Amino acid sequence: MKPKSLFGKNLRGLSSLALLVVAALLCVATSQAGPPRITEIIPEAGAVDVPVDSEVLIRFDEEVDETTLGEEAVLLEDPDGVRVPSRLALGDSYELVIVPDQNLTPVTTYRVVLDLDLLRTRNDATYEVADESLDLEHDPVENTVSYTFTTGLAIRP
Repeated sequence: MKPKSLFGKNLRGLSSLALLVVAALLCVATSQAGPPRITEIIPEAGAVDVPVDSEVLIRFDEEVDETTLGEEAVLLEDPDGVRVPSRLALGDSYELVIVPDQNLTPVTTYRVVLDLDLLRTRNDATYEVADESLDLEHDPVENTVSYTFTTGLAIRP
């Protein structure tokens, strides 16, 4: 059964092929436009009592191009703004993981900084923040995002 209207427009008299074209155009028009987005961060922005042996996970809605991972694109900083020695890895093709070389200092606030102009997806687009609820600080001029978390005294169970 063919639909009789779409957005108030009469569809009577359109062939099945024409209806398929309209449906395809609507799918394209309503799909996500723009660069890939950050969808999740662990530990969360503002988290406290984070275990000192934690890694930082950043999840995107598209696959990360591992060739764009580098010290300039992603970093973990201590309270003095000094880079924490760490390596970058892919958790899966959608996840970027910051793995500190040693346990973080207890009861210390760390900052994660992402330069979204340097990170790319496999389709060569740059990233953006998906959701204001992630509570990331965003600098649109430099296209960087950052957030902080504070360690506790314990290691992960």
